[in-house]
Amino acid sequence: DSELSVQNFEDVYVKKNVLGEGGFGQVYLVEQKETGSEYACKFVPADDAEMIELLQREVLNHHQLGLHPNIVAFKEIIRAPPDDIAIVMEYCPGGDLYDYVRSKRRLTEEETRPLFRQILKGLYWCHKQGIVNRDIKLDNVLLDSEKKLAKICDFGHSKNLLCNSVAKTALGTPGYIAPEVMTSPDSYDGNQADVWSLGCMLYIMLCGKFPFMDKRQDLQVIVRKSLRGEYTEPMHVSEDCRDILRCMLNPDPAKRSSMRDLVRHNWTVADIKPKSSNIKSDSAVSDEKSQNATGQESGEASGGFQEPDLYLEAETEGVPGRMVTMDPPEANACEGADGASRRKKSALSKLTPRRIKEFFKNLSR
Repeated sequence: DSELSVQNFEDVYVKKNVLGEGGFGQVYLVEQKETGSEYACKFVPADDAEMIELLQREVLNHHQLGLHPNIVAFKEIIRAPPDDIAIVMEYCPGGDLYDYVRSKRRLTEEETRPLFRQILKGLYWCHKQGIVNRDIKLDNVLLDSEKKLAKICDFGHSKNLLCNSVAKTALGTPGYIAPEVMTSPDSYDGNQADVWSLGCMLYIMLCGKFPFMDKRQDLQVIVRKSLRGEYTEPMHVSEDCRDILRCMLNPDPAKRSSMRDLVRHNWTVADIKPKSSNIKSDSAVSDEKSQNATGQESGEASGGFQEPDLYLEAETEGVPGRMVTMDPPEANACEGADGASRRKKSALSKLTPRRIKEFFKNLSR
């Protein structure tokens, strides 16, 4: 696998058609000459300091995340003469989730749940690695050709909380942005802001419209409704589904559910047959919290926090050879262009953040 390549783009790849628009501009489908494998590729002008900074942040975040089945994999960065830098990523032929939802107007609960759960798993992994997305939305989730496998993409605006204690910039897309990001842009909790955005995503998947946006797309209306938590509950979905929406779309981040709460929610696990008794009832989880509050030792308190036992069988339909779990990314299979599953580490795994920064520093020379 390539890392920060010293070769030129045209020596390794053939540019094919435009796939769409991304945060960096147009994204192209490219083919690797040697293998015939297809990848997605975005091009950034080497003299665009702002774009190069975002690109460096994205590469550093991919280095921190490693491989995960629900995060688009990084392939390499390569020079594209005369004036561009190309970032080569995994190709997801099913397009983005926004276009898929729009083509169907809205999705059923049965269609939505496995896709939402995969997004939740990918975002949960990011948070566990100290990275908040800050711009999670349907446009930034890509699908396989069968529309069964979902992968988060675009980490240019993500923040590594291992370097800073809080996210300190008001970033996001208006229809998804948490109210505290607008009212306290210098001190909000990026993890909880991502949970809000995830709630907006779930609402759009189920209803085909934004929860806080009017027909005029008036930003003041969005802000006012978000601050009050005013949205129309969808009555065509189950009570558990409405409940998880309430848990995520609470305007008070302190009362909003955590990612750990969401992976344990009744709606999230409704179609999963527990492999063991690790998925506990709400009352059992409540008892655990009470014991923890009184100082009794738990797995989490003692440093041995056990993840919910989510063996997500629904996500693996039509995806042979892959068991999607909450395991670390290096334990998961990564699917190649030929459809074969193989175990591999990220192309960035041999690099250090220092080497990545040196590469980008040399671009300006």
